[in-house]
Amino acid sequence: MISKKFNLLIISDRYPHEKDTISSSFVKSQVDCLKNYFAHVDVIALTPFVPRLLSRSSFMNPRWRRDAFAQDYEYDNVSVFFARYFTLPFEFSRRRRGDEAFKVVEKIIRRRKMHFDLIHAHFTYPSGYVGAKLKEDHKKPVILTVHEDRDGFLKEIFSNNRKIIYTWNFVDKIIRVNKKDLMEFKRLQIDESKLMFLPNGYSQDLFLPMDSNNARIKLKLPLDRMILVNIASLE
Repeated sequence: MISKKFNLLIISDRYPHEKDTISSSFVKSQVDCLKNYFAHVDVIALTPFVPRLLSRSSFMNPRWRRDAFAQDYEYDNVSVFFARYFTLPFEFSRRRRGDEAFKVVEKIIRRRKMHFDLIHAHFTYPSGYVGAKLKEDHKKPVILTVHEDRDGFLKEIFSNNRKIIYTWNFVDKIIRVNKKDLMEFKRLQIDESKLMFLPNGYSQDLFLPMDSNNARIKLKLPLDRMILVNIASLE
């Protein structure tokens, strides 16, 4: 019997919604598993503010355009909130995203009177940074999963960005989906005891047990050709 005594707060750079069911769907998949172990789960997705009047602009990031229509929603014991913070698509503005996002998140927490026992942040900046700042204010433990691809991760390692270094030093646990990258944290003298390797998972229910020939027949693919498979989200 699982004792559901605790509440979980998820901070993520993105979360699926009606107009965008793909972005960070892996975060939702994890939430859908974790919700069975908590009394309640609050998800706060950090969403750049885009006026709907500008959502059709070709100069706007496609994801930002879709996020202009994101609406808070609930399902099961999960409540999802979109924290809209102001930012510009420039590097100097990116450095400020963490503080701007944190202010909006704090307002949502106070307005909704959220009570949480554990924080799980996805991606280092700005979500992990927001999680670390919340730990300062609310004295709750923070787990950070560093999802960044290797190029993005190494860019963070060598950036000397004080907010990123502060985040990695201040959170309680760091999960990296690539085991080899754990040693990169040593460059910054991050406490090794907080580092964990946990690869991305998948649901076996999504896959049918069959041999390769049966799969080719079902998908109407040639039996005598080499086939390359690419799994991605195309923009």
